[in-house]
Amino acid sequence: MKLHHRTSTTILLLLTIVVGAGVVWLLYPRDFPAYPDSPQYDRAAGIFVNPQPLRELTAIDTVTGVLKLLQGESRYRPSGPLPMQRPDWALFQHDDDTSRFIWFGHSTLLMRIARQTIAVDPVLGPTVSPLKINMRRFQPPAAGLSDWPIPDVVLLTHNHYDHVEAATLKELANSPTTRFITPLGVRATLAPMGVPAEAIIELDWWQSLDHQGVRYTLVPALHASGRSFTDLNKSLWGGFVVQHRAETVYISGDSAYGPHFAEIGRRFPNIGLAFIENGQYDRRWPDVHMRPEESAQAAADVKAAHVVPVHWGAYPMAFHPWDEPVRRIIAALRALRLHPMTPIQGQVFDQRTQTDEWYLDVK
Repeated sequence: MKLHHRTSTTILLLLTIVVGAGVVWLLYPRDFPAYPDSPQYDRAAGIFVNPQPLRELTAIDTVTGVLKLLQGESRYRPSGPLPMQRPDWALFQHDDDTSRFIWFGHSTLLMRIARQTIAVDPVLGPTVSPLKINMRRFQPPAAGLSDWPIPDVVLLTHNHYDHVEAATLKELANSPTTRFITPLGVRATLAPMGVPAEAIIELDWWQSLDHQGVRYTLVPALHASGRSFTDLNKSLWGGFVVQHRAETVYISGDSAYGPHFAEIGRRFPNIGLAFIENGQYDRRWPDVHMRPEESAQAAADVKAAHVVPVHWGAYPMAFHPWDEPVRRIIAALRALRLHPMTPIQGQVFDQRTQTDEWYLDVK
């Protein structure tokens, strides 16, 4: 009994230290520059804003959400392992006229376009929570960072923890040739991670950068940013359109549903492949992430020829079963006569790849 008491005390002490350190981190003040020339920047408030008002969490929803979170994550995780493939790196890096892609769960992608290796929101760690005690990854990724080819470009859609991972970016910052393309203000998040200032290119919505034959354009999203209570919306958020010759790839980033999707479809009329946010929604935050039917409509609005749902399959960040987002969006996409793709994590695929509904077989 005495040993049990000591063990419980030790666990409680460690938990207190972890939570306390997290709270200190969340309250730590950081300096962010002003961007008065951006139409998205509110000079008086010193923050970036969405072009339309979004519904915010109420105090009651915040409290009930925290209480539900404390009940555990097991009901939102798969009961067995998800199928994965070790990436065929030779195929991925085979430079012909075919662009190839690998999904690593959640929003993390590798793309090979025009002899460039492009990493999107590279997050591979065991948790995406700043407290490190929840939002734990279902299982290790299909390939660790040490196995990856060195990216030529890293695209970051915004600075939330499930899209900007310090350990991964610190490692990628060691490459002298890698360039980091981000929304305005994300430089302040990357600098403490050791990313050189000269390697970071910040874009505003609709701004483009041509890099070695590939054009990268930051496009609008309805979302938010921040990694603590002191930097909320101090940096911008968005999605990306990647173009090479006649090929156009769209990455939605995190977003509520809105008219910007139709505008993206008008400005980029030949989107062959769209990676659309799908998952981590809840009634408590209706304008933070889209419900699957909204994600499907967003894909229809941008007129994508092929659609890959992302932002699911790796971390439990909301109160729905792990496979609910993909089951619902596939049905919605088919109702809209769109072409969904559901690659296995780690699988090398292109727009012509026939993918399976593997999630139906996971118990």
